[in-house]
Amino acid sequence: MDWFRAFLVSLALALPLSALRLAADPPPILPDWETAQLFEGCAVQADSYARRLQALDRTWEVQLLTLKLPNGSKHSVVLASRGRERYLRDGTLGVFPADVNPQAAFTRRLKAWRNEHPLTSPNASRNHQPPATEAATAAAIEIAARGLATDTQRYLVVDGETRFWVVSWTTVDGQQALYHPRIGTTLTRTSPRSSREAIARTILHTLGFKRSTLIGSSQR
Repeated sequence: MDWFRAFLVSLALALPLSALRLAADPPPILPDWETAQLFEGCAVQADSYARRLQALDRTWEVQLLTLKLPNGSKHSVVLASRGRERYLRDGTLGVFPADVNPQAAFTRRLKAWRNEHPLTSPNASRNHQPPATEAATAAAIEIAARGLATDTQRYLVVDGETRFWVVSWTTVDGQQALYHPRIGTTLTRTSPRSSREAIARTILHTLGFKRSTLIGSSQR
């Protein structure tokens, strides 16, 4: 039997470790308790998850993907990849294979989820109403900043009679992001050489706040 053992050893040395796996383990779900409370907070949740996953296991490469829901609105999820392993992670749908086409995989998963939960909305556990007051927007961005656990900048925005807080940061995959607690998150590939405040102003302008003033900020 010595020749057989020698054969197995030579085979193991010749093959990469990934080829010897009988079944790859997907990334953990890592539930998000606080960020799930945010109105339109999918990008904050996705970035928070991506950072926690990499803190647990640096072998996973992470990227934020913007996909489309059946009604045409945009939705952020995480693409976690390691070699040939590719998974999507969504706060409600969990972790599932991304396949070659992440959008198609997400649509199939969402359809299956709805078949299993015919009386429940995918974001039934989240707030359906945006925060109505300045203080409520401040509370929302504090939740977002804690969830992101990275360098964030908060701004108090005044636009006419409207006052609200926003938070800006650089995502785990290098995008510039701004979370508006009453609208959601805007992601852009704007050059990081621009100041954080300039990026925030540009994003607010695209959201329709043409003459907004950033009168206060705090960093974390």
